[in-house]
Amino acid sequence: MSDVNNEDRWWAALAYALTPFSALLMYVLKEPKNRPFVQAHLLQALILGLINAALAASIGWLCLGLVNLVITLYQLVLAYRAYRGEAVVIPFITDLIRNQGWA
Repeated sequence: MSDVNNEDRWWAALAYALTPFSALLMYVLKEPKNRPFVQAHLLQALILGLINAALAASIGWLCLGLVNLVITLYQLVLAYRAYRGEAVVIPFITDLIRNQGWA
Protein backbone atom coordinates (compact mmCIF):
# COMPACT_ATOMS: atom_id res chain seq x y z
CA MET A 1 0.00 0.00 0.00
CA SER A 2 2.79 2.37 -0.87
CA ASP A 3 0.60 4.40 -3.24
CA VAL A 4 -1.58 5.81 -0.45
CA ASN A 5 -2.27 9.50 -0.90
CA ASN A 6 -3.73 12.07 1.48
CA GLU A 7 -7.25 11.65 0.10
CA ASP A 8 -7.14 7.89 0.70
CA ARG A 9 -6.08 8.46 4.29
CA TRP A 10 -8.95 10.91 4.84
CA TRP A 11 -11.51 8.47 3.41
CA ALA A 12 -10.19 5.66 5.61
CA ALA A 13 -10.21 7.83 8.74
CA LEU A 14 -13.72 9.05 7.97
CA ALA A 15 -14.93 5.47 7.58
CA TYR A 16 -13.91 4.69 11.18
CA ALA A 17 -14.85 8.01 12.76
CA LEU A 18 -18.44 8.16 11.52
CA THR A 19 -19.21 4.50 11.01
CA PRO A 20 -21.60 2.91 10.07
CA PHE A 21 -23.12 5.89 8.23
CA SER A 22 -20.02 7.10 6.41
CA ALA A 23 -18.90 3.55 5.67
CA LEU A 24 -22.28 2.75 4.10
CA LEU A 25 -22.12 5.94 2.03
CA MET A 26 -18.61 5.14 0.84
CA TYR A 27 -19.65 1.61 -0.01
CA VAL A 28 -22.29 3.04 -2.36
CA LEU A 29 -19.88 5.53 -3.95
CA LYS A 30 -17.57 4.04 -6.55
CA GLU A 31 -14.63 6.42 -6.25
CA PRO A 32 -13.29 5.68 -2.76
CA LYS A 33 -14.39 2.04 -2.78
CA ASN A 34 -12.14 1.17 -5.73
CA ARG A 35 -8.94 2.16 -3.92
CA PRO A 36 -7.26 -0.79 -2.14
CA PHE A 37 -6.27 1.15 1.00
CA VAL A 38 -9.74 2.61 1.44
CA GLN A 39 -11.46 -0.69 0.68
CA ALA A 40 -9.44 -2.53 3.35
CA HIS A 41 -10.43 0.02 6.00
CA LEU A 42 -13.97 0.47 4.72
CA LEU A 43 -15.12 -3.09 5.30
CA GLN A 44 -13.50 -3.26 8.73
CA ALA A 45 -15.12 0.02 9.76
CA LEU A 46 -18.50 -1.06 8.45
CA ILE A 47 -18.50 -4.36 10.35
CA LEU A 48 -17.22 -2.71 13.55
CA GLY A 49 -19.86 0.02 13.26
CA LEU A 50 -22.66 -2.49 12.76
CA ILE A 51 -21.46 -4.47 15.79
CA ASN A 52 -21.42 -1.28 17.84
CA ALA A 53 -24.93 -0.35 16.68
CA ALA A 54 -26.25 -3.84 17.45
CA LEU A 55 -24.73 -3.72 20.93
CA ALA A 56 -26.21 -0.28 21.52
CA ALA A 57 -29.64 -1.52 20.51
CA SER A 58 -29.51 -4.72 22.51
CA ILE A 59 -27.49 -4.20 25.70
CA GLY A 60 -26.54 -0.53 25.54
CA TRP A 61 -29.13 0.41 28.12
CA LEU A 62 -27.96 -2.33 30.50
CA CYS A 63 -24.42 -1.12 31.09
CA LEU A 64 -25.19 2.56 30.50
CA GLY A 65 -23.38 2.67 27.20
CA LEU A 66 -19.96 1.79 28.61
CA VAL A 67 -19.37 -0.87 25.98
CA ASN A 68 -20.39 1.53 23.22
CA LEU A 69 -18.15 4.23 24.64
CA VAL A 70 -15.17 1.87 24.61
CA ILE A 71 -15.88 0.76 21.04
CA THR A 72 -16.35 4.37 19.92
CA LEU A 73 -13.04 5.40 21.46
CA TYR A 74 -11.42 2.40 19.75
CA GLN A 75 -12.92 3.54 16.44
CA LEU A 76 -11.37 7.00 16.93
CA VAL A 77 -7.97 5.41 17.57
CA LEU A 78 -8.41 3.36 14.40
CA ALA A 79 -9.38 6.53 12.49
CA TYR A 80 -6.17 8.21 13.66
CA ARG A 81 -4.07 5.19 12.68
CA ALA A 82 -5.76 5.01 9.26
CA TYR A 83 -5.07 8.70 8.71
CA ARG A 84 -1.40 8.04 9.44
CA GLY A 85 -1.49 5.50 6.59
CA GLU A 86 -1.21 2.39 8.73
CA ALA A 87 -2.78 -0.95 7.91
CA VAL A 88 -5.09 -1.60 10.85
CA VAL A 89 -5.78 -5.11 12.13
CA ILE A 90 -8.96 -5.58 14.16
CA PRO A 91 -9.10 -8.95 15.92
CA PHE A 92 -11.61 -11.36 14.34
CA ILE A 93 -12.96 -8.76 11.89
CA THR A 94 -9.81 -8.51 9.78
CA ASP A 95 -9.50 -12.29 9.67
CA LEU A 96 -13.16 -12.63 8.66
CA ILE A 97 -12.73 -10.18 5.79
CA ARG A 98 -9.55 -11.85 4.53
CA ASN A 99 -10.94 -15.39 4.82
CA GLN A 100 -14.08 -14.45 2.91
CA GLY A 101 -12.01 -12.76 0.20
CA TRP A 102 -13.79 -9.44 0.59
CA ALA A 103 -10.59 -7.40 0.57
